[in-house]
Amino acid sequence: MRYYKHNIGDFFADTHYLSNERLAVYTKLIWEYYLQEKPIIIEDWNEKSEELKTDDATLSYILNKYFWRDDSDIDDDVWRHKRIDSELVKMNLTNQKKSDGAQSRWNNDTTINGFEDFWKAYPNKRDKQKASKAWAKYKPNLPTVLKALKAQTSSEQWKKENGKYIPLPSTWLNGARWEDEAENSKSNNYMKGIKWICILMLVNFLRKWKLKQIANQHY
Repeated sequence: MRYYKHNIGDFFADTHYLSNERLAVYTKLIWEYYLQEKPIIIEDWNEKSEELKTDDATLSYILNKYFWRDDSDIDDDVWRHKRIDSELVKMNLTNQKKSDGAQSRWNNDTTINGFEDFWKAYPNKRDKQKASKAWAKYKPNLPTVLKALKAQTSSEQWKKENGKYIPLPSTWLNGARWEDEAENSKSNNYMKGIKWICILMLVNFLRKWKLKQIANQHY
C-alpha cells in the first residue's frame, strides 16, 4: 500500500517530545508497516538497527513505546501497531467493495450490451479480456454483429485449415469487421448483376446468330 491517511494532529500529539532520530525511526517503521501491509518482523536486532541508521536502544524504545509484541507468533519477533492494523482493515474493506462494485458493473454492462452473446457466437475464443474492452469501446449493434458473424463463419477464408485464419475477437472488433458483411453483400450483388447482364447479352447474340443462319438458308 503506497497511500495511507496521516492524521497530523494525532501524530504530532504522540511524537512532539521525540528527538529527531527517534522520530525518524518511528516514521520509517510506520512507512514499512503500511508499504508491506504487515507487522514489523525483526529477525536480527543489529541488522534492523543498521537498516534504520540507528542503534538497538533507540529501536527498542520506539517499538516498546508505540508497538506491541505479538507473542502468538513463536517463530518470529513480530511487532504490531494497533492503529495501523485498524486502518489496514478499513482500507482493504473499502478497496474490496470498490473492486466488487466495479466488477459487478462491468459484468452487467457486458451482459446488457451483448458481449456474452457475441463471445458465444465467435469461433476463435482467445483473449476474452481484450475482446471485452474492445466491445465496451465500440459498443457495436448486436444483431448487426451476429448477422455478420453468420456470413463470415461460412466463408472459405474462415473455414480454411480448420479456422487458422480467423482473426482474434479483439482484432475483429477493433477493425469493425462486422461492417464487412454488408460490403461483401453489395459486392456479391454487383457481381450477380454483371453475371446476368453477360447471360442476357449471350442469349441475345445467339438469337441474332440463329436468325441470321435461318435467313441464309432461304437464300
